[in-house]
Amino acid sequence: MKKKSLLANIGLTICMFVTMLGFSGCGDMSKKMKTTNFEITDSFTNISIDTVTSNVHVFYSEGESAGVSCYEYKKVTHTAEVVDDTLVIKMVDERKWYDKIFNFSAPSISITLSGNKDYGALSLKTTTGDVYVDKNFQFESINIKATTGDVKNYASASGDITLKASTGDVRMEDVSAGSVKCDVTTGNIAFVGVQCTGDIYCDTTTGKKSLTNVTCKNLTTDGTTGDVILNSVLAEEKFYIEATTGDVKFNRCDAAEIE
Repeated sequence: MKKKSLLANIGLTICMFVTMLGFSGCGDMSKKMKTTNFEITDSFTNISIDTVTSNVHVFYSEGESAGVSCYEYKKVTHTAEVVDDTLVIKMVDERKWYDKIFNFSAPSISITLSGNKDYGALSLKTTTGDVYVDKNFQFESINIKATTGDVKNYASASGDITLKASTGDVRMEDVSAGSVKCDVTTGNIAFVGVQCTGDIYCDTTTGKKSLTNVTCKNLTTDGTTGDVILNSVLAEEKFYIEATTGDVKFNRCDAAEIE
């Protein structure tokens, strides 16, 4: 029996078993999705987002108001409220174990923020979703953590930008920051047009690191099997580049010290 047929039969057997028990884990998952909209009227400075299965998109708006739209499962909902000057978005999971067997749709959270103000701390955490943060935002700090999803950040920060992903890629473009720390396991890191007044640290295990048109005080990269490709990268003080089996390539780069 072919592998796909075997998996299909196993899935059908599980689905029939669950149905016989009277559970609702199988069926048309699109019927179990809904859209919930929140209009945020209270003012806030900081943003905190904590979810598991959702893609998270932060969009720029020229208007003054903020809004949150969640495309979510009926039993995996989200709350959005302002608490102590912070817009807090959390996931509420009311599923039983049998509701988690067949979930094929992709939930998402879309946050629309006014571009007419500066923000404080952006803290964002998701497990299986992608993260996208629009340009034209200025935060005091940005902290994004994704496990299996990609991270694309186009927002700037006067302080630290911290990006972490396990199996996803990380990309930053046309961003200014006080310092940048990026930690990826099996994904790639790509920085384009990043201006950093402090240090940049990039760590990957098997992923490639590519930096183009980047300035910083110190640049440190660490990795095992991935390549390091630097194009037009300038460091005020030092490059410290370490790789085990990966190649290191320079083009139009300079630093006071290179190790």
